[in-house]
Amino acid sequence: MLPIGRLRRGHTRVGRAAVAAAALSLTFIVRGALHVPIEGSVALFLAGAALHLFATTSMGIFMATLARSMPQFVQNVMLAAPTTHFVELGQAILFRGAGIAVVWQPFRWLAAIRGHAAHE
Repeated sequence: MLPIGRLRRGHTRVGRAAVAAAALSLTFIVRGALHVPIEGSVALFLAGAALHLFATTSMGIFMATLARSMPQFVQNVMLAAPTTHFVELGQAILFRGAGIAVVWQPFRWLAAIRGHAAHE
């Protein structure tokens, strides 16, 4: 059984940090250093970013719980999705305190997917 309460607290902290990093990046890098004008509402964008982070992470956790009952073909297809490997390494690092010795394979998969996509 998943420790849901712990996951929710973890999501909140990581989500807040990611949204804060996006806000700081928009302010200091995009607007400040690069002088790119932002026409729309930063707050609305950050609300959408927070919702996206929550939805993506929740979907990844849900899919991970179903992975054991998925047909092998679907599991193999999902290996091509970077989110599969990101969720795996994110859960291991953030919720179990794993180091690179544990998460090197998801890092390798992400690098391979990125390398393959860059060549197309």
